[in-house]
Amino acid sequence: LVETKPAGDIHALSARYQPDSGVQALDLRAEGLAILPWQDYPGANDLSFSLSWQQNQGELRLNSHQTTLYADSWLDETVYLESMTGEVSWHYQQENWHISAERLNLWNDDLNLSLNGRVNHQNGETDTDLRLELQDVQNNRWRAYLPTSLIPEDF
Repeated sequence: LVETKPAGDIHALSARYQPDSGVQALDLRAEGLAILPWQDYPGANDLSFSLSWQQNQGELRLNSHQTTLYADSWLDETVYLESMTGEVSWHYQQENWHISAERLNLWNDDLNLSLNGRVNHQNGETDTDLRLELQDVQNNRWRAYLPTSLIPEDF
């Protein structure tokens, strides 16, 4: 945590910790959070969100504006977003998991993206029901938003 040099405001912080098993639960609201990239995790400026997490489940509610993402290990360029809002929730138990997105919206001058839906993985099978809407996409900029490892140079 120290290496990310976090800055910003944290409100309503509540954590449950047990010495033998570590953090059991975490609830917080962050405003204007800034963190440096660390290992393969991206850094960011001006993140605002609320997080509710308990061992095997959680909910993240994003309400960020004028946010910059630094994902050098994933993307060739820094990403600036006018707005990043919506909810992501997850639940996992042993080898089964569920993740859902509701009104997850990303917007800037290059694109307007909206994601809704869920992915379930149970008993070795994955069921997906996602709706991705892309609007106002700048044709010459779309590659900047996808991990370079997924797309061959000659695509």
